[in-house]
Amino acid sequence: MDITMTECQEYTVARLNGIIDESAKATFDEYLHPIISTPGRRLLLDLSGCERINSLGIGLLVTLVSRANTKESHIVLASPTPFVSSILKVTKLTKFFEIEDAIEAAVTRLREAP
Repeated sequence: MDITMTECQEYTVARLNGIIDESAKATFDEYLHPIISTPGRRLLLDLSGCERINSLGIGLLVTLVSRANTKESHIVLASPTPFVSSILKVTKLTKFFEIEDAIEAAVTRLREAP
């Protein structure tokens, strides 16, 4: 999995490309966890380039969001591909994650977050 990071004034955008599986752990640890470890940070995860996710990848997302919640940071998932979206729905994780179909809606949600 590849990642492209973009810093904006109010938030960070991380565009994930490829398959979210056990091979993504190092990327999550190196790039994403440091961002959300600072209280009050806002992260938009653009999933439009993720064609697949497996159970270990779901675990990576759950761990990231859980840690963000404990650090008072905020994460919104944006533009999941149809496969990723279906997995999130089947696992009922749509109730745990904040998910928006479009980047613009995710940005609005991040900006409105407390």
